[in-house]
Amino acid sequence: MNPVQPIFFLPNRVQKYTGQGLLDRFLDDGYGTGENFGQEWLVSTTPAGDPASPETGLSRISEDGRPGPLLTEAAETFGEILFGTHHLERFGPDTGLNCRLIDCARNPPGMCCSSGPTCINVIGVVEKYGLFPRMLIGRDTGGGNREAVNLEVQAGRTLHIPPGTPYRLGEGMLVLQVSAKGDRIEHDLPPGETVTFESETDTTRILKDLRPREVTLLHNNMGVITESVSNTSSQFKIQRTEIAGTMELKQENAFSIILCAAGTGGMAWAGGFRDVKSGDYFLQPYALGWISFTADEHLCLIKIQPSYPN
Repeated sequence: MNPVQPIFFLPNRVQKYTGQGLLDRFLDDGYGTGENFGQEWLVSTTPAGDPASPETGLSRISEDGRPGPLLTEAAETFGEILFGTHHLERFGPDTGLNCRLIDCARNPPGMCCSSGPTCINVIGVVEKYGLFPRMLIGRDTGGGNREAVNLEVQAGRTLHIPPGTPYRLGEGMLVLQVSAKGDRIEHDLPPGETVTFESETDTTRILKDLRPREVTLLHNNMGVITESVSNTSSQFKIQRTEIAGTMELKQENAFSIILCAAGTGGMAWAGGFRDVKSGDYFLQPYALGWISFTADEHLCLIKIQPSYPN
């Protein structure tokens, strides 16, 4: 394989629970099995822990649509090219991140609670009877109790959820969930903890706490790049790029995981070109200094990078 190019992957569905078919429609990768898998793990070096299939959850590189090596195997050989020396010194041949597309089931799992900061980026929603999906967000009220508010969720919203904050994704949401590897996301609250519901009048306060500060990095007639700045996470950063013409994205001190959230167009790099569409995702290796994107009409890209606090 050539490691100095965008690295695409074969489908990597994980059946944590039954979804609603949103993943198949969004990814449009020909994988549709009718099983409505609940998750797609992006650029993953984390196994799902299935004893019957140890490779489940691990991303396998696509070589022109044919099975290539697992990303974990390629990282053993090309780690410095893929991730950079500084990253290898900290994490070894591993992304250090968990990036997952989650198709929220008709009967979503119970309250989640992460040991580390989590980012939820809403890719798409399915309205029901003219209403947007809702999610629960909680916070400590003392004495081992929690209070939670019921928030309406629309596509494009980004929420940064602090460690230890319980939340529940609602039916009809397709989200990108990002967390640092090693942070546990439990689907039940710790023993003895309860959740009660407060009035929705407090949703403004809750959203103020969870919404990131949006910093505009670039704005011209070709497009806009904004970065979501969280007060709770220094382990990763997330940028959203809206492209209306042609824009070059340069690599900045780390590799990138890039998801095309909407639109169609083309992407070019030194020595290559290919089409790109909504649902495509890939690894931009550390050694690949730039990729130029051209939108047919509009492209929306979400870029996730590790960050290295001192």
